[in-house]
Amino acid sequence: MITMEYDDISVGSLADAMEAAAIVVDRHDGETIYLKEGVSFPLWLNLERGKKRIVLHTYCEFKEYAATDRIPELIDELNGEYLMVQFSTKQVDGQLRLDGTYVMFTGFGIVVPQLVHATRRFAEIFRCGFSDHDPYGLFFD
Repeated sequence: MITMEYDDISVGSLADAMEAAAIVVDRHDGETIYLKEGVSFPLWLNLERGKKRIVLHTYCEFKEYAATDRIPELIDELNGEYLMVQFSTKQVDGQLRLDGTYVMFTGFGIVVPQLVHATRRFAEIFRCGFSDHDPYGLFFD
């Protein structure tokens, strides 16, 4: 099994692991990698070394005239059904969006295939979450 010791975890080594798994990445400044192909939905992988964790994050903007009175119910449904992704809402530049987050702790290192699988699963759950729970287009285009 391929593992990465804590001291060996870096943005570069994480990007290399993703690329070896046929995931196309953009290496961003600092501690963030954008994964854009090879996953069900684009996402960011952020290495937070000081907190000894990796945070997976993505979002989808609600449509302008979304049924905002039903959004709390949607978030409760998503968080109740999909335990891996923490769903929430956030207002950014006047646009309401659905956020998804997952945290993996790295203090003892990581198992690389597990990280790749968790990353792919996170993207798939997020995509299914908003598409399966909006069959009538009340929230998303």
